[in-house]
Amino acid sequence: IICEKGVKHIYKNAEKGVKHIYKNAEKGVKYARRMVMKRKILSLLERWKSSPLKKPLLIKGARQVGKTYIINEFANANYEKNRIIRINFEEQPQMEEVFSSSLDADSILGRLSQRPEFRNIDFRQDAIHPLFLFLDEIQKCAKAITALKFLSSANSYLHVIGSGSLLGVALGKGGDSSYPVGYVEQVELFPLDFEEFMWAFDYSDSYISSLKQLVFEPNAGSLVEETVHQKLMELFRLYIVVGGMPEAVRSYLETRTFAKVRAIQQQLITGYNADIQKYVNGRTQQLRVSEIFRTIPQQLKNTSHKFKFAAINKNAKSREFADPLSWLILSGLVVRCENLKRVEEPIESFSKKTDFKLYLFDTGLLLSQLSEDDRYSVLQASENNDIGGIYENAVATILHQYHGGVGPLHYYHENDRLEIDFVDRIRRGVILIEVKPGSNLKSASLNNMMDRNIERVSGLKVSGKLVKQDGKEKNLPFYLFALLLANNHYLPLID
Repeated sequence: IICEKGVKHIYKNAEKGVKHIYKNAEKGVKYARRMVMKRKILSLLERWKSSPLKKPLLIKGARQVGKTYIINEFANANYEKNRIIRINFEEQPQMEEVFSSSLDADSILGRLSQRPEFRNIDFRQDAIHPLFLFLDEIQKCAKAITALKFLSSANSYLHVIGSGSLLGVALGKGGDSSYPVGYVEQVELFPLDFEEFMWAFDYSDSYISSLKQLVFEPNAGSLVEETVHQKLMELFRLYIVVGGMPEAVRSYLETRTFAKVRAIQQQLITGYNADIQKYVNGRTQQLRVSEIFRTIPQQLKNTSHKFKFAAINKNAKSREFADPLSWLILSGLVVRCENLKRVEEPIESFSKKTDFKLYLFDTGLLLSQLSEDDRYSVLQASENNDIGGIYENAVATILHQYHGGVGPLHYYHENDRLEIDFVDRIRRGVILIEVKPGSNLKSASLNNMMDRNIERVSGLKVSGKLVKQDGKEKNLPFYLFALLLANNHYLPLID
């Protein structure tokens, strides 16, 4: 009798245990799917792998935007385990020896095959099962960058990707490497754009596509229901606060709170400052880079948002800060926006190099350096004007990513009464963009410019409101503007 009761008890609890396991496993699968965030660059990597004319690929991007993680995930999904060679020159400086002599593919692979670290790698030349060589923090080894020219000839059996947090700085300065012009492809990885952010929150491609179609309708503002609009604006404001840094987004998805997110963002800022101290040459230059980076949030709080070296030091001279500013731009941490002498094509020819604004490359990082009240004001859609330039910074990062990080952005300031936030070339024409975060959508400057009837120039107001076509200017809420320019800029890079 006792045994029979015991068996029944065991079965009963075993059944409960199995149900509990299945229930938690299901939760775990859903959680894991959410934590592995979909990134657009994976499509580029897959096309790159299948291209018979592939060249070694260099992936630039600020620290912690997800370069290493994405490349490793791509490698694990597309190559056999014993055909993946991973080198991180920051963690393994001894690997520079591999690139110290002959740089042809056979010599490099021969030296790699002798390393104990790669004793389990199959180094045979096999076009069906190619080798994958991942050179992380490649900017630490100038000869490895040079070697890409010779490794490109082995593309049938050897696929090579290099990446680095400060790769842009290394390539911008040139250094002692012979950059293999014409033998490599380059791309920059950014924080999550708004479309990727929507994916992370389980918005489907079909839903996002239906929103994108509205952009091209004459009266997009009349085609979205008010409750839907409010929900999407809440999501966009959340995007501004959390930003697109993968760790910050993942933390919010996990906790649905901002304390951990803010802590992560502040840790990232601390890390960037540490990079400045570590990688910028000379104490004076380190201080100047740090001062520019530190003052951007405060300078964006000024009415004009224009960057002034005098705000750092009243005796500061622009020529002294030219190289430090260049370092920040090449590192991917800062977006530069230059004033135009006049609105005319080609707009790059009329840029004023000494008259500019600076934005941070991620709004979450910008907001983390402002007060808790500022964050709350953004989340609650405060009627305050552009808090610390945060909405303008958001539009700047959207434009910056749309152009693949190539070249500066532009704005137009004619006098104290006429200023256009952004002047950009989108598709086939020039667009004058006014950012309107508050309830007042009036824009005398934009109206003035549109009345001049400049050929092939159109106007756009970006705001938090649903507004129908307003005279000569088109109106879009922030989320539709973000989706309009969330087209995959990686597409044309690999044919």
